[in-house]
Amino acid sequence: MEKRLLIALIVLLVLYFNFPKTAFIIGEEEIISCSCMGFSFETGGQTKKCIGLTFECVSESTSYENTTLSEKKLKEICKKKTCSQFQDYLGVQDPGEGNGHNVERINMLIIIDTSFSMLGEKIEKTVTASKTMIESLNPEDRVGIIEFNSLSSVIHEFSTDKAAVVNSLSNLVPREYTRYVSALELASERFTLLDDPAANNIIIFLSDGVPLDNVSDIIDITNELDSMGVWIYTIRMGDINESSIDTPSWEVDEDILERMTNILEGQGFYTTKDVDTVLSTFDSIYQDIVKETDTFHITKNIKDELDYPEDFSLPIVLQLFSSENMRVVPGFMVSESEILCVDDAKVDLVIRDIDDKIVENASMDYIGGQYISEVTGLWEGTYTIDAEISVSFENSSDCSFFDSQQIARLNIYPQENDSCRKLTCDEIKQIFKDPARGGGELPTETKRLLFAIDSSASMNDEGKLRYATAAIRSMVLRLTQGFSMGVMSFNGQANLLQRFTQSKQPVLDTLDTIEVGGTTNYIPAFRKAYGLLGDSSFDHTKELPKDFMVFISDGLPWDQGVPDSIMKETESLVDNGVCIFTIGYGSDVALNPEAEDILRGISSISKEHLDCGGYYYSDPSEDELDEIFSYIFSDIADVGEIFIKSSINAQIFESDDQVTIFSNIYSSYNALELPNVDNSVCPLDAHISMTSIDDSNNTLQEQEMTYAPDMGYHIIKEDILPGSTMFRLDAWVLDGNETVCDLHGTRLIPVRVINGESDTYRFYLSLSSMLINLFMMMVLVFSLVLLIKTRKKIG
Repeated sequence: MEKRLLIALIVLLVLYFNFPKTAFIIGEEEIISCSCMGFSFETGGQTKKCIGLTFECVSESTSYENTTLSEKKLKEICKKKTCSQFQDYLGVQDPGEGNGHNVERINMLIIIDTSFSMLGEKIEKTVTASKTMIESLNPEDRVGIIEFNSLSSVIHEFSTDKAAVVNSLSNLVPREYTRYVSALELASERFTLLDDPAANNIIIFLSDGVPLDNVSDIIDITNELDSMGVWIYTIRMGDINESSIDTPSWEVDEDILERMTNILEGQGFYTTKDVDTVLSTFDSIYQDIVKETDTFHITKNIKDELDYPEDFSLPIVLQLFSSENMRVVPGFMVSESEILCVDDAKVDLVIRDIDDKIVENASMDYIGGQYISEVTGLWEGTYTIDAEISVSFENSSDCSFFDSQQIARLNIYPQENDSCRKLTCDEIKQIFKDPARGGGELPTETKRLLFAIDSSASMNDEGKLRYATAAIRSMVLRLTQGFSMGVMSFNGQANLLQRFTQSKQPVLDTLDTIEVGGTTNYIPAFRKAYGLLGDSSFDHTKELPKDFMVFISDGLPWDQGVPDSIMKETESLVDNGVCIFTIGYGSDVALNPEAEDILRGISSISKEHLDCGGYYYSDPSEDELDEIFSYIFSDIADVGEIFIKSSINAQIFESDDQVTIFSNIYSSYNALELPNVDNSVCPLDAHISMTSIDDSNNTLQEQEMTYAPDMGYHIIKEDILPGSTMFRLDAWVLDGNETVCDLHGTRLIPVRVINGESDTYRFYLSLSSMLINLFMMMVLVFSLVLLIKTRKKIG
C-alpha cells in the first residue's frame, strides 16, 4: 500500500512541475506576471507567490488606465470581461445607456453681449437666433435672459412663458464696454435661486469682444458654475473687434471663451465666422443639448464639415472612450488576482447621401490604439459620415452596447483641373497663423515666458530702458497662443511687476510702468524666478522645456564677487527645466569682459543641460534688440510652431516586440492639421523623422516616418536594444517645391525595453526544467528504494 502511495506521489509531483502556473505580484504601482515552475500559492490580498523557477515574466504596468504593457503581452494573460464588468468599466448603469448631463427638462440662461461693438446686424442676428432657440424648447422647459456690457442686468427671469421671454429680447440696446464677471455672477445667483439640480441646467454665453475683467476672475466664476452642475456653451460672435486692444482680439477673446466652456473636450465652444452663421450655431447647441447621451466619446482627426474634390482620399482615425469616465476602449482592468480584457468594439463607418440613403458601409481596423479607415471614391454631392459602435458578449445574448454618432459632413465638388498653385514658405506661415483656418487639436500645455529686465539707474542712460521695452513689446505681439507671459524688474532687489497671463494687453501696459534706480544684483532676480518658474520633477532626458526666461542687463552685477553663487542659482533654475536667454546690453558690458563672461556662463549652463538658450549682445538700439528678440522667439517657437500628437502601442517592450508610433501634426498657431488639402493650392505636407537615443544620450538611428491615408504618419521599429530609449520626433513643413521651411516641432517619447525571450533562452529553460525534474525523480526513486530496503531489514 505504501509503495503505491509513493508511486502516486511521484506521478503527481512530476505532473505538477511540468504544468506551470501563473504567479501575480500586484502592488500599488506595478504588476508582474510570471509563469511558475514549482509551487504557486496565495499570500493574501492581491499577491500570489511562486516557489520554484519563474519564467516568461511580463513587465510592470503603472495602472490599468494608463497601461505600459504592450497589448500583445496583456492579451496573453488577461481574461475576457463579463457584461456586468464591462458596465462597471464604462461607468454606465445599463447596456447602451449613458449617464451624461442630458435629461428631459431644461433650464436655459442665454447671456448676450450688448456692448457697443454688437450694434447693428450682430445684435439683430443674435435676437433672431435666440427667438428660434426659445421657441423650439418644450413647454416644461424654463428660459431666462441676461444682458451685459459695462454692467449686467436680468432682462427676463427663468420662465416657462416663452412668448414673454421672446418679447423681452426687444429691450436689448448695445452700449458701453464688455465685462463678463458681473453677468456670470448674476447667472450663478439665478441658478442658486432656482435650485433645480435634477434638470439640465444650461448657459449659452455669446460675446464679440475682449472683456476688461481679470481672466482669473472669469475662470473662477465659471468653475463655480461648473461645481453647481451648470453646463456652459460659449459663442464667439461675428467679425474680429479690434476696438479696445492693439493686438487682434480673437487671440485673447477666443482663448477666454474656450476656457470658459466645461463641455467635454472643449466642444461647447463655437466661433461664428460671420453673423449669418449664428442661427446654425444655436441649432448645433440645441441639438447637442436635446440628443440622447452617447455611451462612447469619440476623438477624431477630422473636422465636422469638409470640402473635397472628387478624387479626394480622406483618412479617418478614431479613438473611443467611455462618455462617463473617459476610460479607453479597448482597455485592461486589474482585479485583485487577474487582469481583465475590455473587449474591442466593432466600429463601422456608415456614409449616407443627402437623401439619407447608405452609399457605403465599412468596418474600421483597430491598429495601435486607434480605429482607422479611409473614405474615397465619392461622387459630387453632400454626405454624412456616422460611426456605429457596438460591443457584444458571446455568453450573454441580451447584453450589448450600441452607439451611433455623426462624425463629419462632406461636400464633394467636381475636380476642375489637376493643376494647383505651389506655396512658398512665407505663404505657408501666413496660413499657419490664419485664425479662420485650422480645426485640429492644439497643445494643452502652456509655455511660460518671464522677461527679467535690469532696472538699475544706468538703464536711464542712452534711452536703454525705452529701447528695451519697445523691443519686448514687439516680441509680445509676435507670440502665439499657448504662451503665458510675466514681467520682472531687478536692481538691488527683484520685483514681479506682472504675474503670468496669456492676455497680452496687461503685459504691454506693465512695460510702461518700470521705474529705474539703484544698483545691479543678479541673485535676487534668479531667486525670484526660481519661485515662479520650473518644476522640481523635470527630467531633461525625457522632457522639453516649457518655461523660458529672457534676462537682459546693461552692466556688471554688484554680486559678481560671488560668481559661484550666481551660477548655483542658474543651475537650480536649469535643473527645474527653465531655459535661459541672456542679453548683454550697452557699452558697460562690451567694455567689461567679466560682465560678459557672467552672462555667457549663465546661458551656457542652460544650453549644456537643456540644449536651449543662448547669449546675445546689443548696443542701445531698438532695431538691434528687436532683431535679437526675433532670434530668441524663433528658438522658443522652435519647440512649438508645430504641435505633434503621437500614440505608441506601449511604453515598455521586450526586445523582440514591434514598436509602432502614429503621429498627427498641427500648426500650434491655429490647429491646422497636415497634410492639408485646399481647393486652389497644392497640399501642404510635412517631413517627420524619428531619432532613437539611448540612456547615455547617444544617437542610435534616425529614420523617416511615412504617411499613408489609412494610418497617417507612422513608423514601425524592431530589434530595439534593452534599456531606456528615447524616441525624438522632429517635424518640418515642406513648401510646394519640397523645400524644408523653418516651421518646426519636437516631441519626446520615452520607452523601456527589457530582454526578450530568444530561442536559446527557451532551449536552456527547457533543459533546466528537464534536469530539475530528472533530479527530483531520482531523489524520490532513491527514497523509495531506501524505504523498501529498510522495511525488508526490519522484517
